Formats: sequence, structure tokens, C-alpha cells
Amino acid sequence: MSANQSIFRHCALLLLGAVTLPLGLSSCTSPESSQLNVASSTTRSEGAASGAIMGALLGARLGMVASAGAASQPHVSRALLDRPGLGTSAGYSKYSRMNPTQFYRQSGVPTAVDSFQYNDEPGAKAMADLLAGGSKHGGLFKAAGERLSTGLVNLSGSAFPHLEAKGKRIVVGEAGRPYSVRLDNRTAKRLEVLVSVDGINTLTGQTAGYAQRGFVVDAHKSIVIDGYRVNDSRSRQFLFGGVADSKAAQSGQARNVGVIGLAVFEEDEAKAKMMLQREQLQRDDASAFPASQR
Repeated sequence: MSANQSIFRHCALLLLGAVTLPLGLSSCTSPESSQLNVASSTTRSEGAASGAIMGALLGARLGMVASAGAASQPHVSRALLDRPGLGTSAGYSKYSRMNPTQFYRQSGVPTAVDSFQYNDEPGAKAMADLLAGGSKHGGLFKAAGERLSTGLVNLSGSAFPHLEAKGKRIVVGEAGRPYSVRLDNRTAKRLEVLVSVDGINTLTGQTAGYAQRGFVVDAHKSIVIDGYRVNDSRSRQFLFGGVADSKAAQSGQARNVGVIGLAVFEEDEAKAKMMLQREQLQRDDASAFPASQR
């Protein structure tokens, strides 16, 4: 069976951010609620699915602990220290709880893949100049074949400005400032979006790849991804900083600093409906007094 023909089963996790706002348990309703549906890809095998989910969570925990330890290492290469511009560090820790839901990919191959850059103002202008100049804009911008509106936002939810030059988008950040990745689903379907920062999966801390978990965004809804996942109850805020201090540099992946990646997967709605109906049939046959049945 080819990748295009395969059907992936996903167990998604609902993240409830540590903000003093009402928290829902069903789906994402607004960026301000910081509610994020996070999917983990597995195969059809239920046993493999369970193992993959547990492995992904354990990997996320171990990966984040390892990177936190790397931050305390005194040795940093001169080449990294000399690199100008911004990278993304894992900032302060915050409470964030995860609950399960489900998402079924149509295929292991993304429906759309997109990316955009970020840097400080001198670096962003230099990149735009290499592309024969660019224009400065505010607000979010369309991505992934217009399936999404996206951008980097500050703690108040306002988008950092960006430059547009020959089809590229370059967000202008500031050292020391926290940011989040906002995703607005412009379609009438649920989408799974795998988000990478500097080439790193924001959920597991691993080198990003299409087989990994992504965020599930409900139709015509928005979510805000505010940090690298630590475990099932905490995350660490994205923070603009120097290249040498970035999580990517600490993971040996400084080559990918300065890029945000988006891999979009559409849902197999027929499969999702069939699995929901199967569950209802099983519940309909449930016994209230199984010990008394003969």
C-alpha cells in the first residue's frame, strides 16, 4: 500500500493553556483560550497505536529534559556565538494539561507544506534585499494554499510585523520577547497541522518529520501554540534570543534556525464517521449488570 493510499489513525490530545480564561474540553474556540488539539500518528494496529502514543509522550519528556540540561553547558562554539540574528529559545515553564481526542489522516503525505522565516529587523531586511526588496505588512498572512492564516503573535495576541518578498514571508522579531504561533483554519474541515520551529517538532523536541504528531484545528477555528512541549502538563514559552542560545543549537541543529514549518493534513471524514458509529454500537450493547448475566 502506498503512502497516499494508507489510512493513519491518530490519537489527539487537547492542550489547555495556563491562562486565566474559561477552558473548554471539546474543541478550540479562540486563540485566547490557548486550547490546542495535538495528534499523534500511528498505524492501524491498536497495539502499535498504544505503544506509539506512549513512546511519543516519553520521548517528549526525555527530549525536553535533555535540552534543558544542554542549556546549562558552558561550552558554546565561537561560530554559533558569532552568528547574528534571532533563534528560538525554550523560555519559562507554564502549566498546560493534555486530554485525548481522535483524528484520522487521509494519508501520510501532507496535503500542503509551507514555511516562513523570522529574524531581527536588520536580518529580515537583509534577506528581503537578497530577494530584490520587500514590503512591510502587519497582521497574519495566508499559508498552505490559503487553508490557513498564520503568523507570530506577542503575549497580547498582536501579530509581529512581517516582510513579503518574492513569495517569502519574513517575520520581524525582537530579542528577549516571547512569541506564539497562531493558526487560523480558513476551511470547513478539521485540519491537522504539524508545526516545527527551527526544524524541531514543537511537541516532542525531535527533528521534525511528517510521521509525527500535529495540532488539530477545527473548521473555521483558531489556536495559538505558545511553546515547546515538556510533558503532558507543561510547556516552555517560545522566546526570541541569540542563535547560540536557541533550542536548535543546543540540539545540534543550528543550521535550521530561523524557519517555522507547517505540514497540513486533511481528515478522512468517512473513516472518522465509521469509527464513531462503531463506538456507538459497542455502547448500545453494553450491559448494566454484567455479573448477573448468564
